[in-house]
Amino acid sequence: MVLHLEGGKYMARDKTFVWRNQPHLIASYHLDKSVHKKAEVTLEPHEICIVLENGRIVGAATQTKMEVNPKVGSLKRIFGKRNPRRAFLFAHTGPHDVLMSVKGRTQDGHVINSLVVIRVELEREEVARLLHLITPERTTISSADFSRHLTHEAETLINQQITSHMTLEALRSDAMLADDLEATIASGLRAPMAALGLRLRGAYASWDETEHEKVINMRQDLEVFREKDTILDEKQSLEAQRILNNRLKEIELNHNLRVAEMSAVARAQIGSQLAQLEAQKELDQARWDTVRAQQLRVAEHENELAAIKRKETLEVGKDEIELMRLNLETEALRHQANDERLDVGLRQEKMAQLQRLEIQRAEAEQSLEIQRQAFELEDERAQAAFEREQASADADQQRTMELFGEVQKRKMERKAQEAEREQDRLSASQAGSDKIVDTLAQIAAGSKDSEVAMEALKQLGNLRQADVQAQSDAYVESSSSSEDDPKKI
Repeated sequence: MVLHLEGGKYMARDKTFVWRNQPHLIASYHLDKSVHKKAEVTLEPHEICIVLENGRIVGAATQTKMEVNPKVGSLKRIFGKRNPRRAFLFAHTGPHDVLMSVKGRTQDGHVINSLVVIRVELEREEVARLLHLITPERTTISSADFSRHLTHEAETLINQQITSHMTLEALRSDAMLADDLEATIASGLRAPMAALGLRLRGAYASWDETEHEKVINMRQDLEVFREKDTILDEKQSLEAQRILNNRLKEIELNHNLRVAEMSAVARAQIGSQLAQLEAQKELDQARWDTVRAQQLRVAEHENELAAIKRKETLEVGKDEIELMRLNLETEALRHQANDERLDVGLRQEKMAQLQRLEIQRAEAEQSLEIQRQAFELEDERAQAAFEREQASADADQQRTMELFGEVQKRKMERKAQEAEREQDRLSASQAGSDKIVDTLAQIAAGSKDSEVAMEALKQLGNLRQADVQAQSDAYVESSSSSEDDPKKI
């Protein structure tokens, strides 16, 4: 749907207003002066626009519904009613993953740092509740804002009702913990989530501290880059968000694989997805490190330019003060040299002093100009050096990524071949097992000796159980081990 908005000044091409130019944005608040008059906004299926007039909500627009009046009614305009002051709150309803770092102590005394992820959706009817998060300095909302509002209560709740009543081993192995965690969050965080207009869609936790720290650090790096606006382009932002989402997906799949009761086919599907994510993880980490290194180089360059600017301000400021002093003295001497009340000798002396000051002033002006040019040259040299270093680093990283990509490609191909061979082995084993099962079934059905029949049925049950366990173990191992990983002794 295309929404037509009324507004004031707006710097953009083709009168198309784009409110969500970064994947992490959940909501964004805009005054009418930032929206071009009659600008068009295309709302996606999970997006909504709340319209405010003079601080009051007057309508909402979605992809299928629009309740926005572009102007004040004609009768009100006739009687002097001015057009209202408008504002727009755009929001993406989700679902969104909210990451929370939760610390606590287990029943057996272990201090743990866990990653709790809750999946939430914005209620369309409650989106306006986000307005209390908007301030003049902060007009956008991301999942990190939800995390800041919910983490403290979630940490207290989880420690009181879950962590303090379980051992570390139980936390990592209890198949019922996922349901308990979701129920605890659903009941305990109902009020704070409702205050934000959120509805819970699901929750899970990772008790692997190493992986948890990596994900939290990645999210913090991404927030810093975005807050400082140092991500150079939208492509890098999307790439960084994709890498973070893959890490979260891997944690969720491992969680599902560990605690869920599922068929061999379902475990095979999760195992296949985990194998793909595992093969992609090293390449993603290399790309993440590349983006982070680039942002650090940009930050260092900005600090260098800021230092040059501070030095220029200090040095040039001193010369400007000296020049002002010379100008004042020159003006005073000029008045004295032209004062007819003074005798001729004194006036000639003042004139000589004036000439010397004029020379000093000219030298000071020239020195000031030379100094400014020197700082400009230093600035240009620093910029040129940064661009050369950046180009060299980009070229080196490009070559490294190409080589690394080839290695990862061969690794993924090898893993695919291993998975195919494993599947062939399981199929062959299953075929042989089926023949044995048929034979045992015939013995059990045709034998007149009850002991022989019972033994055949017992062997048949054991064989079926072994087949299912072998398939399950094969998929779990293939997703969690690799030839290229260092062996632990």
